[in-house]
Amino acid sequence: MADWISWTPYYSVHVEQIDDQHRELLKRFNDLLEAMWDGKGKEAVGSSLQFLADYTIYHFGAEKHLMIQHDYPNYGTHKSIHDGFVKEVREFLAKCATEDVGTGVVVGVAIKLGDWVRDHIRRMDVQFGEFLKSRL
Repeated sequence: MADWISWTPYYSVHVEQIDDQHRELLKRFNDLLEAMWDGKGKEAVGSSLQFLADYTIYHFGAEKHLMIQHDYPNYGTHKSIHDGFVKEVREFLAKCATEDVGTGVVVGVAIKLGDWVRDHIRRMDVQFGEFLKSRL
């Protein structure tokens, strides 16, 4: 099946490290949706979702390091948005671990996650990429 969200130059922030991580995030997001679409079950979907959550946290950490290293003026706002998203993801993972979460809830979260990733990359990360390019 085709990717749910395909990498295009539209998502590029023109900083190789960040673009590579964004490609991986989109790949993992597509893997999660594929597992759900194929009905692979709670364990497979949960494992895919956990990896995606872990990788997102890793990616946010890498961006945080670059922001601090280069004294990014919008660091506080960007970090706050990342922190809010991580909190939501962790809350959902905890809910999945303790409750029987239906497919509709997982699909809703996946759609929200996809929208968030696309919107965040296009708004905040592109702005950060432009700042970094001016510093490098």
